[in-house]
Amino acid sequence: MRQTFQQEEAEQILQEAVRREVHQAPEESVSPAISHERLLAMAEELGITPAALESVLQDRQVQAKREQEQTMLAQLRREFITERRAGFLPHLYAYIGVNFLFFAINFLTRVGYPWFLWPLLFWSIALYFHAIFSLPTRGPNFERSFSRWRERQTKREQKEAKRRAEESARAGKTEARVAAEAELDQL
Repeated sequence: MRQTFQQEEAEQILQEAVRREVHQAPEESVSPAISHERLLAMAEELGITPAALESVLQDRQVQAKREQEQTMLAQLRREFITERRAGFLPHLYAYIGVNFLFFAINFLTRVGYPWFLWPLLFWSIALYFHAIFSLPTRGPNFERSFSRWRERQTKREQKEAKRRAEESARAGKTEARVAAEAELDQL
């Protein structure tokens, strides 16, 4: 067996060995973590400069951060869509129920004129515009609404954080006052 390998050949051999090791290892076992120093030593042994390795590690950190931000943004979008649709469905249910009731009243009173059509027509127009606003999940109008919603969420979170900080400061003052009174009582 030969003792030297080309760089690409060595990479392929190592990748295949790692792949086989992962497939042969039992499901419960966890692969051991490799420290940064050990990774540097492995890279040096393979002829990879520390600068190249650090560059790859930084790229991976940036990519992980980008993926985390995208995941968070996707979650916020789902929350926004859910919130918008949550306002539409009760409107739709009320529309169906009330207009059915109007139809039944009109039918049971046997009035020749179908008066229930007027509220049905105007309410249908309002429901149509509500659907146009709340159902789409793409487009410039959606993006503008989503941006405004995010700004409101951020302001709400900042306001809540400020309120909690003020409460804890008040609680700290109260604790200090109680401690001072206890000290005075001891004198």
